[in-house]
Amino acid sequence: MSKISNIFDIRKVKRIVARYTSLRAIPVLRITITSMFFSTRISHVINELKQRKELREFLGIGEKEVSKESYIYTFLSKFSLNEFINIILRILNSITK
Repeated sequence: MSKISNIFDIRKVKRIVARYTSLRAIPVLRITITSMFFSTRISHVINELKQRKELREFLGIGEKEVSKESYIYTFLSKFSLNEFINIILRILNSITK
């Protein structure tokens, strides 16, 4: 999971994210990917991040960057399923050969 979270620190990945939205979205994407990775709800990940400093440090998310659940769902609703998948696939293709 740490390798997955760390890809958002790569310059190429930041450029891909910036094409679709602002770089402030990176913590939201980290929370969403974590939720997907562990097959849990976003609200559970948010609660764990609020309670555990070690988890925030592990994911590279500052205390103030832990968004409210409603903000994350609002952010995600801006994208269709295909757009979100395209973002993720472009990120994956940029870091793999």
